[in-house]
Amino acid sequence: MRCRSLWRSCDLCHRAGWPVGPDASQASSWRGGGAMEVAEQFGNIKPLPIAILREAIAYDESTGILIWKSRPSAHFLSDCACTIFNARFLGTPALASRHHQGYRNGAVSYLGRLHGLVAHRVAFAIAHGRWANPCVDHVNGVRDDNRLANLREATKLENSYNQGPSSRNLIGIKGVFRSGKKFSAHATLRGKRMNLGSFLTLEEAIDARRSFAAKHYGVFCRH
Repeated sequence: MRCRSLWRSCDLCHRAGWPVGPDASQASSWRGGGAMEVAEQFGNIKPLPIAILREAIAYDESTGILIWKSRPSAHFLSDCACTIFNARFLGTPALASRHHQGYRNGAVSYLGRLHGLVAHRVAFAIAHGRWANPCVDHVNGVRDDNRLANLREATKLENSYNQGPSSRNLIGIKGVFRSGKKFSAHATLRGKRMNLGSFLTLEEAIDARRSFAAKHYGVFCRH
């Protein structure tokens, strides 16, 4: 008789390979959108209790790495699934798949269901005992650097202030663009695009953009 396992099949019973892994390396096509896209819809999903995450995952605050712990049988639909999971994944990186936007993400299984999660939000939650509301910002802008010192709570606007230049920006300086023979500087404040002026030199445009960011963005200022 087939037991009810983590992903509706038990490879201890089947004596076969694990059909679907617990991490986003196998769950990247989960339900079509991937764990990252599911997890980022913060208002549309109910996050796992932090107590469950702390039982499942260890977080090294100095390196930002998440590691699978020996998980209790209460997380699974059968002792069989628990035994297989721990034998296969204990001590290995958790939520370690790289999303195309640069974030680390994956899925945590609990009572037969996969919960898409991003690593930086899980790291923040494990460290602080609460979910960030609404965003977790990477201080240095490196999206897979999940050291606790590099994670801070932010609003969506604050998080946007710390984003790098868009792919359309050929100069490589956020908010600065070539406009004919001159250079223009732009910035966003409270959701509105601001024109900071047109300048003869690139240095003048950069200075104008950086001065505006330093004045209005505070600690979330990114040049």
